[in-house]
Amino acid sequence: MRNGFDPFYYSADGCVEHGESLKEAAVREVWEETSWKFEIERLAFVHENFFRGKAGIIDGLSWYELAFYYLMQWVPNCVIASNSKTMGGLPERLDCLEISQLNNQEMQVDPTFLRPNY
Repeated sequence: MRNGFDPFYYSADGCVEHGESLKEAAVREVWEETSWKFEIERLAFVHENFFRGKAGIIDGLSWYELAFYYLMQWVPNCVIASNSKTMGGLPERLDCLEISQLNNQEMQVDPTFLRPNY
Protein backbone atom coordinates (compact mmCIF):
# COMPACT_ATOMS: atom_id res chain seq x y z
CA MET A 1 0.00 0.00 0.00
CA ARG A 2 0.99 3.64 -0.31
CA ASN A 3 -0.66 7.04 -0.10
CA GLY A 4 0.04 10.54 -1.41
CA PHE A 5 1.68 11.75 1.81
CA ASP A 6 4.02 9.08 3.18
CA PRO A 7 7.19 8.46 1.10
CA PHE A 8 7.14 4.67 1.55
CA TYR A 9 5.25 1.45 0.82
CA TYR A 10 3.58 -0.42 3.69
CA SER A 11 1.59 -3.62 3.99
CA ALA A 12 -2.19 -3.80 4.27
CA ASP A 13 -2.97 -3.22 7.93
CA GLY A 14 -5.57 -2.32 10.50
CA CYS A 15 -6.79 -2.85 14.03
CA VAL A 16 -8.43 -5.76 15.80
CA GLU A 17 -12.08 -5.09 16.64
CA HIS A 18 -13.54 -6.01 20.03
CA GLY A 19 -14.32 -9.74 20.18
CA GLU A 20 -12.29 -10.52 17.04
CA SER A 21 -9.28 -12.86 16.90
CA LEU A 22 -6.00 -11.76 15.30
CA LYS A 23 -6.62 -14.11 12.37
CA GLU A 24 -10.18 -12.83 11.86
CA ALA A 25 -8.90 -9.25 11.93
CA ALA A 26 -6.14 -10.02 9.40
CA VAL A 27 -8.59 -11.62 6.95
CA ARG A 28 -11.10 -8.75 7.40
CA GLU A 29 -8.51 -5.98 7.05
CA VAL A 30 -6.99 -7.49 3.91
CA TRP A 31 -10.50 -7.92 2.47
CA GLU A 32 -11.35 -4.28 3.27
CA GLU A 33 -8.17 -3.07 1.57
CA THR A 34 -8.08 -5.46 -1.42
CA SER A 35 -11.68 -6.71 -1.92
CA TRP A 36 -10.40 -10.29 -1.69
CA LYS A 37 -10.65 -12.88 1.12
CA PHE A 38 -7.26 -14.52 1.45
CA GLU A 39 -6.79 -17.57 3.68
CA ILE A 40 -4.14 -17.51 6.41
CA GLU A 41 -1.35 -20.08 6.19
CA ARG A 42 0.60 -19.14 9.32
CA LEU A 43 2.00 -16.35 11.47
CA ALA A 44 5.29 -15.14 9.96
CA PHE A 45 6.50 -12.18 12.06
CA VAL A 46 5.67 -10.15 15.14
CA HIS A 47 7.02 -6.59 14.93
CA GLU A 48 7.19 -3.96 17.68
CA ASN A 49 7.27 -0.37 16.45
CA PHE A 50 7.32 3.12 17.97
CA PHE A 51 6.50 6.10 15.74
CA ARG A 52 5.07 9.62 15.63
CA GLY A 53 2.01 10.33 13.48
CA LYS A 54 2.51 12.70 10.56
CA ALA A 55 -0.93 13.39 9.05
CA GLY A 56 -4.58 14.02 9.83
CA ILE A 57 -5.99 12.87 13.16
CA ILE A 58 -2.74 11.14 14.19
CA ASP A 59 -0.49 14.17 13.50
CA GLY A 60 2.07 14.62 16.27
CA LEU A 61 0.80 11.73 18.39
CA SER A 62 3.24 9.13 19.69
CA TRP A 63 2.25 5.58 18.74
CA TYR A 64 3.18 2.11 19.92
CA GLU A 65 2.35 -0.70 17.53
CA LEU A 66 2.56 -4.45 17.95
CA ALA A 67 2.06 -5.85 14.44
CA PHE A 68 1.40 -9.46 13.47
CA TYR A 69 2.33 -10.44 9.90
CA TYR A 70 0.69 -13.52 8.41
CA LEU A 71 1.54 -15.50 5.30
CA MET A 72 -1.70 -15.71 3.35
CA GLN A 73 -2.75 -17.99 0.51
CA TRP A 74 -2.81 -16.16 -2.81
CA VAL A 75 -5.64 -17.20 -5.12
CA PRO A 76 -4.46 -17.20 -8.77
CA ASN A 77 -6.23 -14.77 -11.11
CA CYS A 78 -8.03 -12.93 -8.31
CA VAL A 79 -8.99 -9.34 -9.07
CA ILE A 80 -7.69 -6.98 -6.41
CA ALA A 81 -9.05 -3.47 -5.88
CA SER A 82 -8.44 -0.87 -3.22
CA ASN A 83 -10.89 1.73 -1.94
CA SER A 84 -9.31 2.13 1.50
CA LYS A 85 -8.11 5.23 3.34
CA THR A 86 -5.55 5.88 6.04
CA MET A 87 -6.61 6.73 9.61
CA GLY A 88 -6.05 10.36 8.59
CA GLY A 89 -8.47 10.00 5.64
CA LEU A 90 -5.92 9.88 2.81
CA PRO A 91 -6.81 7.58 -0.11
CA GLU A 92 -4.54 4.54 -0.32
CA ARG A 93 -3.21 2.93 -3.46
CA LEU A 94 -2.55 -0.80 -3.69
CA ASP A 95 0.55 -1.89 -5.61
CA CYS A 96 1.62 -5.54 -5.94
CA LEU A 97 5.38 -5.80 -5.49
CA GLU A 98 7.59 -8.84 -6.01
CA ILE A 99 9.48 -9.76 -2.84
CA SER A 100 12.68 -10.18 -4.86
CA GLN A 101 12.34 -6.57 -6.07
CA LEU A 102 11.64 -4.82 -2.74
CA ASN A 103 15.21 -3.44 -2.58
CA ASN A 104 14.85 -1.93 -6.06
CA GLN A 105 11.77 0.24 -5.48
CA GLU A 106 11.84 4.01 -6.00
CA MET A 107 10.28 4.39 -2.54
CA GLN A 108 11.32 2.76 0.73
CA VAL A 109 9.47 -0.39 1.83
CA ASP A 110 8.46 -0.55 5.53
CA PRO A 111 8.96 -2.41 7.69
CA THR A 112 12.50 -2.80 6.43
CA PHE A 113 12.76 -6.46 7.52
CA LEU A 114 10.46 -7.35 4.59
CA ARG A 115 13.25 -6.46 2.16
CA PRO A 116 15.29 -9.56 1.26
CA ASN A 117 18.78 -8.00 1.53
CA TYR A 118 18.19 -5.76 4.53
